[in-house]
Amino acid sequence: MHHKYLLVFAGLLLLAGCFVLTGCGGGGGPAAFTMTDAEIDAASGVTPQAVADGRIAFTRYRGNYDVWIMNADGTGQVNLTKDAASDSMPCWSPDGAKIAFVSDRIGSLAQVFVMNANGSGAVRLVTTPGAASHPAWSHNGKKIAFLATVGGVSQIFKVDPTGANLLQLTNTTAPNGPMAWLPDSSGLVFSSARSGGLQIWKMAADGSNPVQLTNSAGQNDMPDCTPTVKRIAFTSTRDGASAIWTMNLDGTVPKRVATKPTGYRHPNWKPLGGYLTFAGDAPSSREIYTILANGTGIFRATNNVYYDDDPDWGPPAV
Repeated sequence: MHHKYLLVFAGLLLLAGCFVLTGCGGGGGPAAFTMTDAEIDAASGVTPQAVADGRIAFTRYRGNYDVWIMNADGTGQVNLTKDAASDSMPCWSPDGAKIAFVSDRIGSLAQVFVMNANGSGAVRLVTTPGAASHPAWSHNGKKIAFLATVGGVSQIFKVDPTGANLLQLTNTTAPNGPMAWLPDSSGLVFSSARSGGLQIWKMAADGSNPVQLTNSAGQNDMPDCTPTVKRIAFTSTRDGASAIWTMNLDGTVPKRVATKPTGYRHPNWKPLGGYLTFAGDAPSSREIYTILANGTGIFRATNNVYYDDDPDWGPPAV
């Protein structure tokens, strides 16, 4: 990883035994939709009509990390942060008016900030003793969850969008990973190494009743939910190579979506469902893609020599 503040999660990766994108583990699974890099590149000029609504916020590295937004078809790319700090991991508010993100613009410690959707008015959400990362806005707009290190271990917190009512939700000896809110905002799904390997868990909004949802070979990470789809999207190496999977909210009926391109990160549902966006490796860069949840209709939304990551699909412009 290139983000210097992603050391927040380094302990989890070491404990889990391998990083989810490198392809470890094994086991059988259903056949996946695949495309060659040449086919993905050829698709870059095709805009599926169903993808064209909404905006995707993402991180771009061009010698420095900044938060960008674009239309879901890849047009209208705009740099929102444009400063010397490392700005990354954007997350839309449900109404599309705000974006939460991570920045080290105040001191050297990464913290969660909130800005307007046009990049103005950035304010620090809350100050934590350890570095913060991976903000996730609840679907009802009432809370923002995020990771922060406590005693060298990444723990999950939640806070009001105003910065009030900060609450630590986990207190484990094993690190916890990125999280997302359940469709009704009643709880969260998240990755954790508390059972030994990196697996997907869920818990109530107050941190109670943790339940393990996956127990497969390989690593399971980076879950995401949307109010309109009763499925969790996540990355997994259970078949040996990194792939995007979905499963029911109780962990049943896992289905593999795609294995091409490689180097999967951050699958994220379109707010109205049906499509996912994700970051994946291209021949000489990392790009943002969209794909139908059934594994067809892959579309390359960015096509450049930069490092694009952390996509988050928001609503159309307000």
